[in-house]
Amino acid sequence: MNGLTGNGLYAARHFQNAYTTRDVDAAARMFAERHGVKTFHYLRDVPFGPGATIHIGLAWAGDVMIELIQPNGGDNLYTNWLPADGQLLRFHHMGHLIDDAAEWQKVSTLGRQSGLPIAIDGVNYGVHYLYLDARAELGHFLEYVHLEGDAVHFFDAVPRY
Repeated sequence: MNGLTGNGLYAARHFQNAYTTRDVDAAARMFAERHGVKTFHYLRDVPFGPGATIHIGLAWAGDVMIELIQPNGGDNLYTNWLPADGQLLRFHHMGHLIDDAAEWQKVSTLGRQSGLPIAIDGVNYGVHYLYLDARAELGHFLEYVHLEGDAVHFFDAVPRY
């Protein structure tokens, strides 16, 4: 355990605020103009289920990463949580970064036993992830991420401000 924030579902370090958007480029421009987050690292056309892709923009604002997610097609936890017409962003999830495998196992078990619905979970290319649907309690999802192997460098290309 990292010991920074307790021993429950907030045990992992909060590192990310994520937003859904209908236009990742417009959202990034708003962050640059209003909030001083000038450059994002983009992952475009990432497959996300049958007939769906997502565009992702990532940037560090101090110790917190901003994630912008534009879903394209499909019926999933991103397309079902898009902002209302006329609104640029909608808060989607708090991301928690889990440093080691033992902590991942503990938090993953706590999440599965929490009674919160599991929205998605899995592992791709060394990136372990678990999304809990906490919208009824908190108004958003909770994401847990653990990186292993070459994936520990996944965030190296993300610009910092």
